[in-house]
Amino acid sequence: MSFTTTARSLLESSKPGSWIARNAPSLSWTILVLGALLQVANYLCGHSLWLDEAYLSFNFLTHSPARLLGPTDFSQIAPVGWTQIEALAFGWTHSFEYGLRALPVAAGLASLWLYRRLAFQVLGAGGALAALATLCLSPQVIAYAVMVKPYSVDVLAAVCILSLAYPMFRDGSPTPKDLARLAIAGLLFVLVSFPAVYVLAGIGSVLLLQLVRGRRWRDAAILALVCAAWLATFAALYILVYKPQVQAGTLDDAGTQQFFKDTGFVPYWIQKADDAVRFATDISGWFEFYFTKVGQIPALITCLAGTVVLFRKAPAFTAALAVTVLAALAGSAAQAYPLYDRFTLFLFPGIALAIGAALGELLRGAAWRWLLGAGLAALLMFGPLKDLQWWMRRDPPFAMAHVTPALQTLAQRLHPGDGLYIQASSAPAFLVYRRRFGLQSAPWSVGYQPSWACLAGDPAVLKQARTFVLATIDVGSRAMPSFGDADRRQLERSGFDVSVIASRPDLRLLELRKRPGARPAPPSGCESQWLYRDLETVLRTYGLGATPSPPRS
Repeated sequence: MSFTTTARSLLESSKPGSWIARNAPSLSWTILVLGALLQVANYLCGHSLWLDEAYLSFNFLTHSPARLLGPTDFSQIAPVGWTQIEALAFGWTHSFEYGLRALPVAAGLASLWLYRRLAFQVLGAGGALAALATLCLSPQVIAYAVMVKPYSVDVLAAVCILSLAYPMFRDGSPTPKDLARLAIAGLLFVLVSFPAVYVLAGIGSVLLLQLVRGRRWRDAAILALVCAAWLATFAALYILVYKPQVQAGTLDDAGTQQFFKDTGFVPYWIQKADDAVRFATDISGWFEFYFTKVGQIPALITCLAGTVVLFRKAPAFTAALAVTVLAALAGSAAQAYPLYDRFTLFLFPGIALAIGAALGELLRGAAWRWLLGAGLAALLMFGPLKDLQWWMRRDPPFAMAHVTPALQTLAQRLHPGDGLYIQASSAPAFLVYRRRFGLQSAPWSVGYQPSWACLAGDPAVLKQARTFVLATIDVGSRAMPSFGDADRRQLERSGFDVSVIASRPDLRLLELRKRPGARPAPPSGCESQWLYRDLETVLRTYGLGATPSPPRS
């Protein structure tokens, strides 16, 4: 007997698909608990707010709950219900790391629990486990579940709405209680999640069509009123709150609009080859975000195949998922909501269901199909698990621009007469944390230089004999590039003694001492860089003791 025949016989006798089916409940709880522990561990690490979190969190220092309904600092826009809950949490705890992140992590944990139930309702044992592992162990889901941003609530909104809607699609006969639960959930999630309106559009339109086709006129009329209430609520919020906030900030600026056009707004019409390439690139970019470049194309193909499998099993539910994607694409084409990276997290539960459906079909088949399914699952999870390991090895785990240790060191070393220069990308976090470390009274300068060597010509650095420089590295479009030996040598040639006080992969705190008699000069190619408008507005509005450098003429 050949080796191949022997291996196949062993596989067939062991019936891996049957083993998975028998142990699916315990395996699913293991996956769920592991995902939950990773989220809780991320939360308990208490790492500093990173750039985007600091932008939004600064508003909880400067705005009352009522003022958060008006124009905000740094042009931050978030759902009104979400901001009100966060404002209350901050008012009770006065904690950025734990108070403001309590709602996101609670939403993240609730999503996992609800998703387990949904996956087993929609898919078989193998498919449910694959979908659950895809969602629970995603480094993106784990990371954004502990950020002062509404993305984890977006995931919860999608999972909760899909969980309420699936039994109605499956049974084809929603009860008044079912419709009432869906109506209330929809109204609540419209208040706390922007993309919830897309999920509701998919669920509501397909369910309404199903009721009309079944001639259930009374239920159809009730659902139509419910959909109208969802739409009216969102429209009122848009007209009264969101549109004025956009107009008052910089989101309407040409530069910001161009950024979103280049990254998150899909073409409205595909009229030429470039539009088709751009559209395909945008869609495949979603899968790169979740599965890295290694699994990007296999994940996209598996998702498409899984959609076909899912449609055969639950056509109305799958149609609702498809309409949700189409509604989101329409919103992106209308330049109302960008679809890239974290903005697509609300679509990820549906993507994971489709991938689970395809893998589940393979895992319950013959031995060769089971091997193919297991290999494909390993390929899809390789990138996310590798990324997860990378995030967990950071100090502390999942930290981005962990600035608080550097600020503590700075508070110990800064003396009267010293200069303090904050790179523009680090300024929001400095504004949030400076009172904690007693730096609120320290005079400081804020600037935007394209390289470390250009600091040698910055007026703020030249004024004092000793200047501390705090800069974020490679985090955000206004961050410094990485600091290396070449940068140190350039600064030393310009007349400075350089000491690295705090060093992280994403942050540096330097001490620059100007040598007596030195006449520092920056290298060629350095030009004056003005601060971006949002930061200038904040400094001017609140008089925060900062001197823009170089000063605007």
